[in-house]
Amino acid sequence: MKKFLTAILFLMLVTVGYAQCINVEITPIKGNCYTDNQIKVTAKDMSPFPSICLPSSGKFTVQIKGDGVNQMVRMTPNPVPTPGAPAEYTFYNIKMGKYTIIVRDEVTGAFEENEVEVESNYKLMNVTNIEALAPSCDQPNTGGIKFRIPNGGIGPFEVTVLDMSRNVIIPMQVLPRPTGSNYIEIRGDNSHPLPKGKVFILEIKDQTNIGPQCGHTLRYPSLEIPSQSKYVVACLNIKTYSRHYNKSSENCGKFNFDIRLVRPEDNQWIYYNIEDMQAFREFFKRPGTAVVRFLNSSKPAIDMSSTFYDYGYRVDSFVFEKGDEIEMTIKGPKNTIVERYKFNTELDFPTGRICNSIFTNARDNSYNRSDWRELTCGSYTLTTNKYLSAYYNIPSTQSRYAKDLNNAQNLLLYVGGWTNGYSNLKLQRKVGSTWVDETGYPTSSNTPTVPGATYRFVYKTVPPGCPSGASCEFVIDYPPFTIPPQPSHNFSLENIWKYTQIGYGVYEGTGAFRIYHHSANVYYPIKYTVMPADGTKTITYQAKIAFMDTFTRTITFPIEYSSDRTNCSYQGSAYFNLTNLPAGNYIVVASTCGQTSTRTITLPGMPPYKPQFTYVKDCDVMKITYNIGNQIHQDPGISVYLDKYQEDQWGNASWQSVKSTSGHSGTFPNLSAGKYRVRTSGYYYNAYLPSGYVPLGTNNTHSISRYDVCDPGLPTESYSSPLKSKEIDITALRKLTPIINPVVCAEGSSTGKIAVDITGEEVFFPVTYYLNRLNSATDTGTGVTIASKTYQLTDNKYYHLFENVPNGYYKVIVSHRCEDVPQNFDLNLSAAFDPFLTIDRPVPFCKGNQARVGISVSENIFDIKWYKADKDGNKLSSAPYKVGQTFWDPIYDTTYYIAEYSLRPGLGCTNNTIYTKTATVVMPPIDEPPLPRKPCPNDIVQTADPGQCSKIVRWREPEYFPTCHGAITTTRTHAPGDRFSIGTHTVTYTFTDVSGNTNSCTFFIT
Repeated sequence: MKKFLTAILFLMLVTVGYAQCINVEITPIKGNCYTDNQIKVTAKDMSPFPSICLPSSGKFTVQIKGDGVNQMVRMTPNPVPTPGAPAEYTFYNIKMGKYTIIVRDEVTGAFEENEVEVESNYKLMNVTNIEALAPSCDQPNTGGIKFRIPNGGIGPFEVTVLDMSRNVIIPMQVLPRPTGSNYIEIRGDNSHPLPKGKVFILEIKDQTNIGPQCGHTLRYPSLEIPSQSKYVVACLNIKTYSRHYNKSSENCGKFNFDIRLVRPEDNQWIYYNIEDMQAFREFFKRPGTAVVRFLNSSKPAIDMSSTFYDYGYRVDSFVFEKGDEIEMTIKGPKNTIVERYKFNTELDFPTGRICNSIFTNARDNSYNRSDWRELTCGSYTLTTNKYLSAYYNIPSTQSRYAKDLNNAQNLLLYVGGWTNGYSNLKLQRKVGSTWVDETGYPTSSNTPTVPGATYRFVYKTVPPGCPSGASCEFVIDYPPFTIPPQPSHNFSLENIWKYTQIGYGVYEGTGAFRIYHHSANVYYPIKYTVMPADGTKTITYQAKIAFMDTFTRTITFPIEYSSDRTNCSYQGSAYFNLTNLPAGNYIVVASTCGQTSTRTITLPGMPPYKPQFTYVKDCDVMKITYNIGNQIHQDPGISVYLDKYQEDQWGNASWQSVKSTSGHSGTFPNLSAGKYRVRTSGYYYNAYLPSGYVPLGTNNTHSISRYDVCDPGLPTESYSSPLKSKEIDITALRKLTPIINPVVCAEGSSTGKIAVDITGEEVFFPVTYYLNRLNSATDTGTGVTIASKTYQLTDNKYYHLFENVPNGYYKVIVSHRCEDVPQNFDLNLSAAFDPFLTIDRPVPFCKGNQARVGISVSENIFDIKWYKADKDGNKLSSAPYKVGQTFWDPIYDTTYYIAEYSLRPGLGCTNNTIYTKTATVVMPPIDEPPLPRKPCPNDIVQTADPGQCSKIVRWREPEYFPTCHGAITTTRTHAPGDRFSIGTHTVTYTFTDVSGNTNSCTFFIT
């Protein structure tokens, strides 16, 4: 079998130092639990030692930054005994994930930064498809949560539901991994309520078979029970809603049957708001669930269970007839329907039929009328309209009542289908003693043609044993009529202004109007001309709707309208309207039949939309809130869609639909981090006008309704498509990274304090600090808790001091509702006043770029002042240059700093000593080659398809930073999507800046 294309990821190194002065080796060591992995770091001077590097001090520090950890320690020995000798440090109890390892020369500031991926034999729980469940049926406290764990973790899993203060709602349940696509589901009850709208935390812990501290724990806060109750099958009650009997087309004494069911408590169809439709259908289709038995005949019982169609059941065969006594039984989840009745007259043909036929009516329906029709400018002509017509009626579905023989209740039956089997309906005219089918004109065979003749309706096909298909005879003739008096038309064009509506366009700052001149009894044709009051021939404005980007529109004047031609699709002969005209005064001239009238119409401007698209983040659970922001009309029917930006492993991007809703405002709860966009459609109307008419100059903006109005602006745009969208990027929870410092009130003390600081972190109160004693640096347990402290949001405190702590090994745990963040800490009181300095620089690091200089002590515990110094360590000013733990500073040449730090007052210490550290920021050489942002992938290996000798291979391409000389050029030997033959292939990417500085990376495809 040929192989290629499996990516094996173990160790990824990204060098970003300005020159490689330190040789760093990083070895991740896999554990078997979530946090028992290790990273071993070895550092020594580069050999041969580069001449550009400052002489090594042999004092190396190593910093680890990653998931919940930002720790710096001195490597041992410190200093190394001889130049080139190695120093080491091992980080224990590390979570799997990506970490940045920075090794520094404590004196020269040289550093080497690498990225390492820590793997584990333990796989993280993969919790998917989290869904909050509405309460079921009439049990208001039975909301719940369900989710899948298709892989990851070991199991079984401890599942607990907490309130937002982390009090238990539903006690911990230990559950196995669900099989296949099944869910873990937990529901509340009256003792552990989860009602509609309840906000809660879901906590899932992998119990594992190794030990209580081995597994992964996840918390999902701010989940919310839906406000709409759902029904589960087990708690459904059922009630008969209707019973229908329909006559056979072949036998007028035989009927089929269907029955429809509702819930008795709300009269909704039994399928409405069912949580699991598959389970619902399976229950009601089980054999024996719905059965009809004939009690007074040998007819076999009918099991109609298989015919269930969400509403109810049916019997398609025509087996029911007069005289049958039946008993129908339907077994619901909680109750059973039993109905017993006998057909006496309930299936008889309806009374009221004429001439012993199927018809209930057959008559003349002819028309004969004269009317005056207006021509132009008050002239009229008399028009006469007449036609011959016939009308018939047949029996409708009948409401009949049968007595339930078990409880004497009246049961309503709907009996119909009376004309089933009747066909080939004709209108016939009597000629002598013969009936002739009417041919009709121009299309209908039921149109009479001879006035004064005798007619009848007849079905030429009649099922056996049924009433006659021929109606009674009737005469068809034109009815008599009289000529109405000629109307008089006293019209004044001034009246049209009484029927004017003035309101708003759909774009910000635009208005609209509508003149319904037909209500003024106007002469036709009528014409209008519209101009801006200042005579402007062209108006250009910026158009905007809610989330839509602004674009430019133009209107050209004059705008002309005539009722005798098509002006736009939203104008008719009865009215004249315009929308999306910028706010201001417009002169409108109307004319007809020699009359002219002019008015100035003042249009208001659509107030600016105030769209809102915000989110609330609670740990890794997000809720997006939107508001369209229309200040005039809040449309409850506007459609709103939420999409999420997705990128596949090859870098192909797309928007995937997440949820949809409707309404001018609303929320999308229970989301994960990512990039989202909200899209709105439903701008199907382009004007907002008052429902009634008021005189011009009167402000009437109450009772606003939506209208489609003629829009003269260009470019034209559909108000509902394309959809208006707005994007938002929701970052994932930034894991807590506590800063832990030893504090000694006086040198030589046997006990000290441990300061834990989370200032500036994303904290969700309450937060609890735990101090646990460990047996050794390699202890993988949680240790024994020797102190703890909880703070509420009202305490407004983001650090804690553990006091009277002796030297030793400790685990500090910071716990809030999102996560528990453990960090091992070796307390060495002798090193309490010897913190680390850090220097962070961008890549590339060029003249004028900013570097971040910091010291590894908390500014809540220490007063920290920074001074600039010369290369000999002398202050350049007596006033501090900066204060605080870290600061950014633009660097043009190698720069020297002095840090002074002393314990803050109020800590219970009398030590007022001012301690100092020095830092140097070195400017790297100008000709530094391009450095990697995303390195080449690891070697790729995969099994070929059977019978194939080549295969297409894809990968994510590497990226390198530009240099101080500017952009870089990338060349490559192969591209993702190339086809590779059997064998080993070398893929090389080369990155070159404009000055010819070059770097490259290589991987193999086998």
